[in-house]
Amino acid sequence: MASGSPYNFASEDKDIVAHLYARVKIILRGETGNPADVVLVGKENRILYLTYNDNSIRDLTFENGDCTGYPKRGAGEGEPYDQLRGGAICLKSDNDSTTVISNCVFKSCKAKQGGGACGTYSANNTGGKYFDCLFDGNAVSGGGGGALYGAKSITGCKFENNSCQGGNGGALYNAGLVESSTVVSNAAYQTGGAGGFGGGVCRGTLTGCLVASNYAYRCGAAADSSFFSCTN
Repeated sequence: MASGSPYNFASEDKDIVAHLYARVKIILRGETGNPADVVLVGKENRILYLTYNDNSIRDLTFENGDCTGYPKRGAGEGEPYDQLRGGAICLKSDNDSTTVISNCVFKSCKAKQGGGACGTYSANNTGGKYFDCLFDGNAVSGGGGGALYGAKSITGCKFENNSCQGGNGGALYNAGLVESSTVVSNAAYQTGGAGGFGGGVCRGTLTGCLVASNYAYRCGAAADSSFFSCTN
């Protein structure tokens, strides 16, 4: 994608998936290699919907992606029925462990059920591989994983100021293997019920990470997770 003015994805129609709806595997990358040069702005819409494995997404900024206004459908009510995860990107293909998202920025994106920025819908809720990405200020209004819901692996990424309400994992839920990453100042809130576990992470294996200043209604830094050589 060419650098220059932001690409705006705006619509008053809440009964749609996204403006970039990939029915084949794709390569989508910024022209210069600097994410700041190519900005995709959701403006009350999800930005990218992936239905196949083995995609490559890199060198882009995703900003204000928002699927909180989408209606929820059942499986028999037409495609899609999985609108509620992934404010910027939804990875739909089952067991997608081959899609690579690298050197991207996800800022101020929102979802209703899981993954304020990136969310996975698959049989085991695991998704692609993330490298050297920044997740800043993303949120989920009624579920878990303020930044990311479902990943195969995460390497060299930074998660800050993300939050979830009524779920678990202020930044990450079903995070897979998280290596050499920073998880700072995220929060999992809960006003009632049984959520609010893991201000930074819920369900992940962290190696060589910095995890600090995260808040949770229950289990501050992490829940249902393992730490190896981390700084907490």
